[in-house]
Amino acid sequence: MPARFDDSLPYFGNEVIAIGPLHPTEKIKELCAWVYQQQGADDAAATEMTTNKAQPPNFQQLDGVRWLLSLEKISQTAFIPGRAFAVGVALMIDLNTGKERVTWWGQPVDLFENQAAVDAGNVPGALERPPLQNPFPFPPPPAV
Repeated sequence: MPARFDDSLPYFGNEVIAIGPLHPTEKIKELCAWVYQQQGADDAAATEMTTNKAQPPNFQQLDGVRWLLSLEKISQTAFIPGRAFAVGVALMIDLNTGKERVTWWGQPVDLFENQAAVDAGNVPGALERPPLQNPFPFPPPPAV
């Protein structure tokens, strides 16, 4: 199974937590992710890449289990709860062979506003404890 996003992604303010599962034999070496949401004439958009040397991003992963990358909103338009589209491009490493391959994926996701989940995503070890160690349900939980 190639890398993908969870079906429901939390956001709050200018930040989206891009997060998803990994194939048991893979880890991410480098990643660029976008989340965007059409809103009439304007789109809301957030992005980040692990190769940002000027300001290293919040990127976490449990090899063969899950990954997380905090995305910063780059648009003037704010995100709202609901449908969006997520795109990723990554250099993956096979944990058994050490071979590298580039993979890309894109999928519809649901954004939900949740400050607690975004705050949790910015703490080291976020993928090992609630609420981010497992995917959020679909449809996403109501705002708290």
